Amino acid sequence: MECALSGRALDTSLLGGVTAFCVPTLLVTALAGGGNEEPGWRGVALPCLLAHMVPVPATLVLGLVWALWHLPILFATDGAAHGLDTGGTVVLAGLTLLGIVGSAFPYTYAYAATGSAALCLLLRAGSDTAVVCAALRSEEAPQRWDYVLVLALTSATIWIAVGLLIVATRGRLGLAPGPRRIRPAIGPITG
Repeated sequence: MECALSGRALDTSLLGGVTAFCVPTLLVTALAGGGNEEPGWRGVALPCLLAHMVPVPATLVLGLVWALWHLPILFATDGAAHGLDTGGTVVLAGLTLLGIVGSAFPYTYAYAATGSAALCLLLRAGSDTAVVCAALRSEEAPQRWDYVLVLALTSATIWIAVGLLIVATRGRLGLAPGPRRIRPAIGPITG
């Protein structure tokens, strides 16, 4: 089987091993990986922002903070820059920021529609696990500008979906019409 985007063959013989790896990865990610951030991002920060802003600007603010929180990961190891020079790394950082900010919108929708930060935790764990487990190729990950192309296409796809979500929900992103009744999952800290 060939991947339409890269033109390279997918190694489906890896599927069994990937599946065996992905299920435990989902659990670990939910409990100790990125999923454990969601009670803070969507359980506290998002409701506080929604108490003062309409959903789209609130999501943009939270998405930007969320993206900046994760940006240092790009510089954590030598391989994180995917072989790019300084200019390429700046493009990579910009696309990463765009992708993460755009990714905040489905989380806002999930939280606003259900009031559940736990659902956001599961969404995050599934998303992070998919990123780790999706590669069914035995070759190395894309490098240099090939990686930037994949990231650019991913970011563009995310933002097309965000646009459709905003239009479909008339900018409410799952928040019911009427007065905002979103409350943080954790009450005020008193001393």
